[in-house]
Amino acid sequence: MDNSEFTTDPMAFMKNLMDNMAMPFAGMAALTLDEEALNKQIDDMKTVENWMRMNLSMLQTSIQALEIQKNTLSTMKSTSDEFSNMGKNTTSAEDETQPAQDTKKTPSGRSVKSSAKKSTSATSRR
Repeated sequence: MDNSEFTTDPMAFMKNLMDNMAMPFAGMAALTLDEEALNKQIDDMKTVENWMRMNLSMLQTSIQALEIQKNTLSTMKSTSDEFSNMGKNTTSAEDETQPAQDTKKTPSGRSVKSSAKKSTSATSRR
């Protein structure tokens, strides 16, 4: 371009200036004065933005699902531990409170359990 064109068309001067600077803006877009190119770049970047938002949303949903899974496992484990401890405490408490039982055989051959207290009280009645 010659200098006469710059004096008659100020946009040509600006375009030439911008073309010479032509450094990428944010690593993706070069400075331009072409409105169609700008609209295309804007549309492309909006498409990328929407794609990134969708991926972010999916990532957040995955994180939430994993946190729910972790909390569920933790709750199940603590509940299981409580039931295990309750069962151990109940068994040991029953062993301490119940008297020793004797096993006797009936004439028919069946085993019958009777507590030591009952057998002593039955013996004392005779």
